[in-house]
Amino acid sequence: MIPLQAPLTTTRAIARWARETPDAIAVAEDQSVVSYRQLAAHTIGAIRRLAEAGAAHGSIVAIECPARYINLVLILACEAIGAAHASLWKGELTEDDELVRRCDVLCLATAGIAPRPGQTLLRPDEAFVAALAAEGDPAAELHRLEGEYPPETIARIARTSGTTGPIKNVAMTRRMVESIQAADAHVLGQRALRHNFVSTYGLEVLTTYREASHVLRHGAAFVLAVRRTWQLDLAEFRPCQTYLTVGDAARIAEDARQRGSPPRACLLRLIGGAVPPSLLATLTAHVATDVFSQYSMTESIMVAVMDDNDIGTVLPDVEARLVDDAGLNVEAGEPGLLLVRSPRTCDGYLWDPALSGQRFADGWFRSSDIAVMPEPGKLKVIGRADDAINIGGLKIVPGHLESQMRTIDGVTEAALLRVDNEAGVGEAHVVIERRDARDDQRIRNLVTPIIRRTLDTAFVHFTDAMPRAGLGKIDRAALQAIVKQSRPS
Repeated sequence: MIPLQAPLTTTRAIARWARETPDAIAVAEDQSVVSYRQLAAHTIGAIRRLAEAGAAHGSIVAIECPARYINLVLILACEAIGAAHASLWKGELTEDDELVRRCDVLCLATAGIAPRPGQTLLRPDEAFVAALAAEGDPAAELHRLEGEYPPETIARIARTSGTTGPIKNVAMTRRMVESIQAADAHVLGQRALRHNFVSTYGLEVLTTYREASHVLRHGAAFVLAVRRTWQLDLAEFRPCQTYLTVGDAARIAEDARQRGSPPRACLLRLIGGAVPPSLLATLTAHVATDVFSQYSMTESIMVAVMDDNDIGTVLPDVEARLVDDAGLNVEAGEPGLLLVRSPRTCDGYLWDPALSGQRFADGWFRSSDIAVMPEPGKLKVIGRADDAINIGGLKIVPGHLESQMRTIDGVTEAALLRVDNEAGVGEAHVVIERRDARDDQRIRNLVTPIIRRTLDTAFVHFTDAMPRAGLGKIDRAALQAIVKQSRPS
């Protein structure tokens, strides 16, 4: 098992560093830096304003704020008062969204959402920011950052990506958050104990929230970067860690390869999908010295750490099993639907008891992923049940073939799709994302025998970049529409 450490929430840690290392950099953005003393003062100021708006222990606060530092301060203020925060994209904001309707306080930078009866609207505008900047020495009020709440108190309402079905709301309790921190410490060890975190993504992404919490707890710096400058930040804020979605990583790696860039001394975590071996090799040669990926999901965070062949080692506090359509365990080495259970598995979807009953039971989460376990404690995800396609009466899980295609040198991504022709007959189409169009014929020659192990034929297409959604995952619906409009080759 992964032991939980003595509870030290992020805001309790900030109070500690505000006392012990008050002038150390807590947050950096562009040319400005915020010390731990200032971060504590700003968070205390945000606590006051949220409290005035009615936020308290057990409340739900929606946060939509493109200013990433203010977003962070609001999240920390929610933690300190025991309120649940939901950090949302502007595009997610609709008055009929179940989460928005359930919130007690709407802290929204974008206009257009009117508060319902019982809700309070708070604008994180220039006046709000100016009021935070006016906060003085927080020394006498650091106790406001050190509140203690029951472990089942909801800390964050996370959202699934919506790439497979509608967006679902997941309650992350304080117990789960502490388990995530313990799992991070187990996985990273001494490599990232006091590493700075350089992020090109917003706090709406769960990984950003997790990584920011980790470094602030250890007294390091959270660096708010943009893609055009993040490599400079990697050099300046050493030792450091960062993360990239697989889609972004492929583009950055290819650019670095073409320029012949040496790797930065950095710990790089990859999220959002399977990592082709060719991509991993390019990243370690040209982007970062230490690269790894992990298998995770919103409903059960941090399941396994992946190796160079995309085979995962299940974490010691995670149970995993594979079942067939009837819910019975499959034979060793056979593919099956993945069920997981760990301290980081949520209890169900908020406000959706019907779907929760289908997907959660006895602490187990029934995922949509199909996997194999080549040996006990090892896991290879080969696709998603809802991505399965029917070609000529043959049911195929694309991920199994796609993972083989990704091992081809020069291939950065692969997708197998069913596209109906004009007669309504389903045909197999393979789309290959590759580095160099001059390799198309070589790659086609290597892809063809992989396809023919399962299918008689498939049309093969090439692209410079796949359409992507969510955390860099392939947008299969968009890709199908593109393929349908193109002539098969």
